[in-house]
Amino acid sequence: MEIFDKVGPLGEKIKSTGLKNPISSMSNIEADLDDFAQAGQNLLGSLFSAFGGGGSKLEYPLDVGGNPAYASTVTFTTMEYKSPFAGITDKLHAKQQDDNLKQARLKSADDARNQAAGLGKVDDFGGMNTGFQQANDANAAFLGATNQPITFSDDGAAANRISGGDDAAALNFMARKDTATEAAAVKGESKSANSGAVFFPKKGAPAITLYFPPSMAFLDGVGYENASLGQAGASVMAGLEGGMSGMEAAMGALKEEGKALLDTITGKEKTTPAAINAMKQSIAKVNSRFNPVPSLRNAVALVNRFTVNPNVRAVFQGVNIREFSFQFKLIPTSPEEADVIQKIIKHFRTELYPEGFPVSFGTSSVDLGYHFPNAFKIAFKFNGRINKKFPKIKECYLRTFSATTNSTGGGLRKDGQPNEIDITMAFVEHKTLTSADIKKGF
Repeated sequence: MEIFDKVGPLGEKIKSTGLKNPISSMSNIEADLDDFAQAGQNLLGSLFSAFGGGGSKLEYPLDVGGNPAYASTVTFTTMEYKSPFAGITDKLHAKQQDDNLKQARLKSADDARNQAAGLGKVDDFGGMNTGFQQANDANAAFLGATNQPITFSDDGAAANRISGGDDAAALNFMARKDTATEAAAVKGESKSANSGAVFFPKKGAPAITLYFPPSMAFLDGVGYENASLGQAGASVMAGLEGGMSGMEAAMGALKEEGKALLDTITGKEKTTPAAINAMKQSIAKVNSRFNPVPSLRNAVALVNRFTVNPNVRAVFQGVNIREFSFQFKLIPTSPEEADVIQKIIKHFRTELYPEGFPVSFGTSSVDLGYHFPNAFKIAFKFNGRINKKFPKIKECYLRTFSATTNSTGGGLRKDGQPNEIDITMAFVEHKTLTSADIKKGF
């Protein structure tokens, strides 16, 4: 089978010859690994679902797949936050418990039959015939009469008793033991499953593939806050950076504050420029900290002609959540394509909203809460494979969705479909990034 892995100047697919560029080959390997990882996640989502199977595909244009004119595409896969073993554990344990009880009943009947057969192991033919008769009686008990006491005896030999009541007690004990064991196992596995919840492709949800939009913006950002240290804070910071301990730096700052207050109160006459500047600084510090009247504080500052440096520093606060916007113009060229457009719009709108938590009050009900909406996995592809030239995006929630009908002109088609629909979507990533994520390709 020939592999056509190059595209000619007219968009035709042709077969390449010779050795490939090593860098290009490495890029292809990375893309293959991403494709394999995505396929594995989709496979796990199908295997761990109750009945497996994935959803259909919704593509616009209808020929977007494999068309050289649409080599760049973006795919939106609906993702559920769930445990991979949800819905399976309880069924497996219930089946195991039934099997254990069935085996216990069979074992009890077999023991009765074997014990009865053992009575025939005597030296005389009469005792043996009696043993055979008792074995037949045990077979009858095996077929349904195990709930009644059965007594076996041979002429002159030690009597042997097999009690159906004892068998029932044994069965009840084993059933209680199995129930406790299975309940503990279900509880333990449920706890383990809940703690391992991750995003999986939603069973039955369609994967939507659209042409790559005209523009795509990736905005990274972090948060900083302006913090005013003041002279005391700046002194402590300088002391710490100079190798002083935290206590030493704090005590030094308090000492400077006390000295400034004392110098201002005593008002010692100082004539050197350095002394005058030190006095102005002391007056400004005391005025800004201890003068409670704004008008007097401003008046002193104007006369003193000195302002305390607030020593503003940028303090890191956290990482901003990334947001992504997409705009698409959907113009149907056939009734089938118009139908696909309507399904795409309905799917996005459905997954934007949460499921309610209804509680009934008599004949009426009210939603007391909301379950989180499902997320989307957004993947950029080139010729059907993950495009490594774009940053990856973590699972995103759909924040807003708008659909504008006939933005460039009115009129409808014969079947009532609009001539064109412009859709705009805004997504928000479900978690923030770190530098390690950027190294991984996000």
